[in-house]
Amino acid sequence: MRSTLLHPLRVLLPILGLPLSLAIPSAQAALPLPAAQLFAPPPQQMPKLSPDGRMISYLGPWQQQLNLYVRLLDKPLPKPPIVPDEPLQPAPQEGEEPAPQASEEASANNDEPQEPPTAADAAPIVAANPPRPTTTGNPQGYASSGSLQSNLFPDHTTSLSLFELSEKERNALYVSPVRVSNQRSNGIRTYDWISNSQLIYEVPDERQQSSQLFLVTPERRGRRPLTEDSRVRHRLLDPLTADPDHVLITSNRRDRRVDDVYRLDLETGEQQRVATNSGTIVQWLTDNEGKIRAAISQNGLRRELLYRENEEVAFRVSHTSPWPDRVDPLRFTEDNKRLYVSSNIDRDTLAIQLYDPEINELQELLYENPDADLQQLEVTGIEQRVVAAAYETDKPHYYFFDEKDGELFADLFQRSGQRTLQKVSSSMDSNRMLFRVLSDMEPARFFLYQRSDNNYREIFDTPPHPLRAQMAPMRPVDFRTRDGSMLHGYVTLPQGYQRGSLPFVILPHAKPYRGRHHWGFNPMVQFLASRGYGVMQVNYRGSTGYGKQYALAGRWGNGIMQQDLIDAVTYLRRQGVADKERVAIVGERYAGYAAVAGAAFYPADYRCAAAMAAPLNPLHWLDTLPVEEEVNRIVIQQQIGDPRQALAQLQADSPLSAIEQIRIPLFLAQGREDQRARMEDLDMITTNLRTRGVVVDTLIKGDEYGPFRKFDNRLAYYQQLERFLASCLDN
Repeated sequence: MRSTLLHPLRVLLPILGLPLSLAIPSAQAALPLPAAQLFAPPPQQMPKLSPDGRMISYLGPWQQQLNLYVRLLDKPLPKPPIVPDEPLQPAPQEGEEPAPQASEEASANNDEPQEPPTAADAAPIVAANPPRPTTTGNPQGYASSGSLQSNLFPDHTTSLSLFELSEKERNALYVSPVRVSNQRSNGIRTYDWISNSQLIYEVPDERQQSSQLFLVTPERRGRRPLTEDSRVRHRLLDPLTADPDHVLITSNRRDRRVDDVYRLDLETGEQQRVATNSGTIVQWLTDNEGKIRAAISQNGLRRELLYRENEEVAFRVSHTSPWPDRVDPLRFTEDNKRLYVSSNIDRDTLAIQLYDPEINELQELLYENPDADLQQLEVTGIEQRVVAAAYETDKPHYYFFDEKDGELFADLFQRSGQRTLQKVSSSMDSNRMLFRVLSDMEPARFFLYQRSDNNYREIFDTPPHPLRAQMAPMRPVDFRTRDGSMLHGYVTLPQGYQRGSLPFVILPHAKPYRGRHHWGFNPMVQFLASRGYGVMQVNYRGSTGYGKQYALAGRWGNGIMQQDLIDAVTYLRRQGVADKERVAIVGERYAGYAAVAGAAFYPADYRCAAAMAAPLNPLHWLDTLPVEEEVNRIVIQQQIGDPRQALAQLQADSPLSAIEQIRIPLFLAQGREDQRARMEDLDMITTNLRTRGVVVDTLIKGDEYGPFRKFDNRLAYYQQLERFLASCLDN
């Protein structure tokens, strides 16, 4: 099988020893970007096509929370005639009021002349999937409107029932999106289509460490909760497209530490447990028929792949890997007999292989990359054909298993102006595909490709970002550490920079062992660069995506991770771009810990430090693991430290142990209800510093439970951070 590999050239200047200043063209001086506009959430996030490709959905801001919007992609069909002996709505149940009839305005609109449907409109709008059940009870009314507005319905109702809308409303849904959720206090985390006209979305509650599921129902004008216990975490596992009456969800209702699998009845809300967690399962996997056939168990330091031939037999351990080796199932093959897996057995990075769980045999190696982990497959079509493996080095890339798929992607890459391209969604027939075009100087833009006419167009008609002309490019860099290891990161220099040293801000990322920095638009980076600061985003050792040895080399605390950050500062100074006397370190969660630890353990290398929701005491961080993380405790302790064996080291890793060494200004932001970053620790450090005359600014928000999520609170943080950095770097 021939393969196509698309891999744009990496930025090689730093590796070749050429100074970064030589790579920056002359431009106008940087202008401070307005924080309120820069940090405003993008109007479209996580767009997805409906299975039949006739609608597009996305998350967008409303009432400072992410809500769900939907609109038609094709001109709506004329409303079908009403057949008297076949009512459009089911008869009301006992005690139920009759459903509202179409308004006079809607009836009148039926008589308006219609344009004849085109070939593309010949199929009914809801065709491939049978309709899902509707909720019982009285549907709430909605307001008709002849105007083309984005919210056609009152806040307490929603609707996707196309044929029940008036002609003006249906035309409005074609021209302008409709908000179909009503989240005010907690925004939507994720969602998915479960049929051609229905969606399920998840709303988390950070305080309760729980989440609820809601169903948007087209046949009745409204949405309704599918789950009701606010203390329980619920997530969609499989939409069960072949079973219109049910979906599979995971829930920790039986045991808050682990997730079981339930079959949820969409009509009654009844949940039937169909797979019980043994206490160590961290992931479930269904086959192509929606059967629960595989799982991942984290049993201490053993990672086990569980498998069963059918749902009538018990799971058995098919493969065991000692940490940090792993064989993780990604999806079943089309015949449901083998698995696509990501595996790092006998190699450093995760590769894509076929695996036979019946005989515990790793088989055909589909693709491996010595520089990057592969953990995601791209699929297309009703048969869910695997077409590519996704990975990320400096930027996101694909490896295509078929030459034709690679050629199509290469063509779209050219039509996108050779910009970084990612597929995000497709219709079941693969006729329509949605792509995201990434940029480092504005939020992602989305393009729709249609095979039938080879049409490729931007989908949201979004005007150019009003601040794009003031943005600065983000450049991938690689550099050597003091021990000769290669580190990876991104450098952004202010617009207009040509030569000379700058005040610099070091940005670690917030998730050691589970995350990394990515190339693309980053409002914080642009915020800092527009104020005249260079920005270095460091993927210190302990970051994911570069193989197990890169991740294992890092250690939380005053060790390799902190040294890597200092080595990044040294690299910038040697390149001649960083003023050695004006370097700050800023971050949240672990990155906030790294900032305060930098102030405590390396005060000579930084001018000041800022941290949000920083866990200042590793012992307390381990004591407050979320209940669902208990299954991973032993692995986490391998990475941070085991209190039973390394108590002294953990205590020494806390910046509080070196509080007397802190002599540079600090800015500490924290939510008063944050259970993982204690107010007592923040009070201890602020009292000590102020007593000794060290500058320390604070920002405390009583309505936050971790890193600030509310827009007003985050905006207040950015504004105070700007003043703090100016006071310590701009002199």
